[in-house]
Amino acid sequence: MVLESGPWHVLNHPVVVRRWEPGVTKLDVDLTKFPVWVNLKGVPLELYTKRGLTFIASGIGTPLYMDKATTFKQRLYSAEVFIEIDFSVDNPEYLEVELKNGFVVKIGVDIPWKPPKCPKCNVFGHFDCIKKHVEKVWISKEPKIVQPIDEISSVQSVQPVLSDIKPTLD
Repeated sequence: MVLESGPWHVLNHPVVVRRWEPGVTKLDVDLTKFPVWVNLKGVPLELYTKRGLTFIASGIGTPLYMDKATTFKQRLYSAEVFIEIDFSVDNPEYLEVELKNGFVVKIGVDIPWKPPKCPKCNVFGHFDCIKKHVEKVWISKEPKIVQPIDEISSVQSVQPVLSDIKPTLD
């Protein structure tokens, strides 16, 4: 039941939930297309409708749904839209939309979470390629010279370290 009702998000970060199987060592989830919350900033009032926001969001990916505040127009300075985005391509920082009157407006695109991608091989979800491989070199130490017990000339007396501490419990 939990597996089928995803995708899951905790503090605006997606959580991948999969059935556990013995011996699984690698995450086999394709993170190139993933649904995330996107914040659209500076949306003109005439486009702050379901149809208008769907049109704007389609410039980023596939719009899935809006949050409650956006749906009921409770927050007009930005719109939160849940969009499935293709992260294998660069995503825009803003979109230019031409209004009916011919004016072009820039709408800011804020994607608070992007899947981690290895900068070397461009595979999502791992960083094995950038780990520094340090070659281990064995360095031999100088041997310590230890005198046999027979050769020690004087025996030192040992004094207890805690001799001046008195017990507090009687």
